[in-house]
Amino acid sequence: MKPEYRMRFKTGFSEPIKYTPIALCAGDVKHKLALHRDTRGEWIIAHPESGTKVLEVHGYFEKLPTLNMSSRDMALAEARKAAEAQFNAIIRRVGADKVNSVIEKAPRS
Repeated sequence: MKPEYRMRFKTGFSEPIKYTPIALCAGDVKHKLALHRDTRGEWIIAHPESGTKVLEVHGYFEKLPTLNMSSRDMALAEARKAAEAQFNAIIRRVGADKVNSVIEKAPRS
């Protein structure tokens, strides 16, 4: 049975959402995150302890990630690889310390 969490919104929390656990590292810190589809069928990564969305997984065009491509047609294995690549791209852009700080400061449910 898959674990569940509640996504945080400005107006409160969602109903329980089943997710696939995914561990992603930012520097020396390992984050236990949630990979699942949103209500539109797109894949997202969230922090299950706080309910905060970390990133929306995007599709690829000619093997290059692009922000305007849907991830709806991706299987779980493809979504996992894309999520890891996008998480690492964020780390390269802003640094592991910033990523860790933002996740650490996310309010807990």
